[in-house]
Amino acid sequence: MKNEGKFKKFIYIVLLGVTIFIATFSQEQIAVASFAYILIWTGYNIIKNKKISKLDIFLTIISGIGFAILMLAPGNEIRKQAPSSANFYQMPFLQRTGKGIAETLIGNFAEYNKIFQFFFFGTALLFGIKNLQKNTGLKSLNILNLISTSGIFLITFIKEQGYFKFAYNIFDNPIYKVGITLIALMQLGLIAYSITIYLWNRGTKSLAILFWCAIFSQGAMIVAPYFPVRSSLIFEYLYNLIGIVIIGDIYSEGNNQIITSCLVIPFLVLCIFNSAEITKGYKDNSFVNEENNQKLEIVSEKIKAGENITNITLKKLPNANYSGAQPYQENSDYILWWIKAYYDLPLTEIDIQYE
Repeated sequence: MKNEGKFKKFIYIVLLGVTIFIATFSQEQIAVASFAYILIWTGYNIIKNKKISKLDIFLTIISGIGFAILMLAPGNEIRKQAPSSANFYQMPFLQRTGKGIAETLIGNFAEYNKIFQFFFFGTALLFGIKNLQKNTGLKSLNILNLISTSGIFLITFIKEQGYFKFAYNIFDNPIYKVGITLIALMQLGLIAYSITIYLWNRGTKSLAILFWCAIFSQGAMIVAPYFPVRSSLIFEYLYNLIGIVIIGDIYSEGNNQIITSCLVIPFLVLCIFNSAEITKGYKDNSFVNEENNQKLEIVSEKIKAGENITNITLKKLPNANYSGAQPYQENSDYILWWIKAYYDLPLTEIDIQYE
C-alpha cells in the first residue's frame, strides 16, 4: 500500500509537470498566466512555510523552461519584422506602452463582448456589496469601488461600444486620452482590490491568485503591436471561474435563491442565444474560408513549380462579425503580408484582390 501511494504521487507529479510545461509552452497569454500562477503560489508557500518544497522547485523550473522556449522562439522576431509591427516597435517606450494599455482596455471591454461585460461588472458589484456587508477590507475603498463600478455598469448598458471605448473617444486629445486611461486603470484597480480581498478572506487563495493571473494574461498584450479580438478570451475564460463564486455564495445563503435565479436564468438564456449566434457566424464563413484556402494552396504550388502568376482573386467572408481582421477591411491591409508569408507567396510580385 505504501509503495502504491508513492507511485500514485509520482504519477501525479509527472502529469502536473507535463501539463504545466504544455501551458507555458503553448501561447503567450496562457504562458504568462501559468508561469505567474506558479511563481506567486511558490512565493506564498515560501512566506507561509519559511521554506521551499521540492515540488515548488520542480514546477518553477519546468514552467520556466517552457516559458523561456516560447518567448525565445524565432517566430517572435519574425513577427516584429512584419509591416504591421514595425511602426509599433519604433515608437518611444512610453508612447508604445500607453498605446498598448489603451488598446488592451478597449479590446477587453468592446462592443463584441457586451454579455461578458455585464457579467464582469455585475459580479464585481456583488463582490463589492458583500465586502461592505461583511466589513471586509477598507470601507472607504469599498464605497468608492461601488460608486465607480455602478457608473461603469450603467454606461456599459447605455453605450453600444462599452464604457472604456466610449470614454476614450469622447475627445481626440492625447492628454485627455492619457488621463482617461489612467482613470480606467484606477477603476479596474478598485475592482481587483475588491475581488481579491473577498476571495482571500473567503479562504480561496488559489482563486485570488488565479484572478491576478487572468489580469497578467492581458498585461502581456500591452507589449503587442495590436490586440486581436481573440486575445480577450483568456481573461474571460478565467474570470468565469471567479465570477461564479459570488453568485454561488449568494445563492447558498437561502433567502436570496429566488432573486439569484431571476438574475442568472435570463443571463443563461442570453448565453445560449449568444453561443448559437457565434456558431452560426463561423458556419456562414466556413465554406468561403475553405474555398479561399484551397485556391491559395493551389496557387502557391503552381508558383513553386515555375508558373508565372501575378494576381489572385478571393471571396469576401459573408459574416464580417466572425471574420477576424481581413485585408479588405479598414486599417487591416497588413493581413496581406501574413497571408503571403503563410502560403509562401512572393511578397511583392503577386496581387491579392477580394470580390
